Amino acid sequence: MTLTLVIIALLWRTRERGLVLVRHAMVLFFFGEGMCTVNYVFAAGLSDGIELFHGLGMAGMGCSCPGALAARRRSRAALRGPGGDLRHAALLRPLLEARARQLRAAAGVPRPGARAGSDGR
Repeated sequence: MTLTLVIIALLWRTRERGLVLVRHAMVLFFFGEGMCTVNYVFAAGLSDGIELFHGLGMAGMGCSCPGALAARRRSRAALRGPGGDLRHAALLRPLLEARARQLRAAAGVPRPGARAGSDGR
């Protein structure tokens, strides 16, 4: 469940359709596993009503993932260059690059390729 929260946090501000759908699938998975935990802790695994919500979370995640992967695949196909090479193919690369820019800006480090004395605008 912790890994699910980490993935949700990493994908929170993304606007790319495929990654938004992955985030939604992870939220549904987290909800389902939360209901499983509630069922185990408070009802000793005997509550069919709570188990229903666990199943709904898992089914929602299972239904969301294929659409998310298909949308991600379509967006990756759109990035193909003229030679057929696949640029920006890593799932988390845009997020990691954005975070690196934030850290560089916070530390006052100029962005790569910036000329000395330039403020980057």
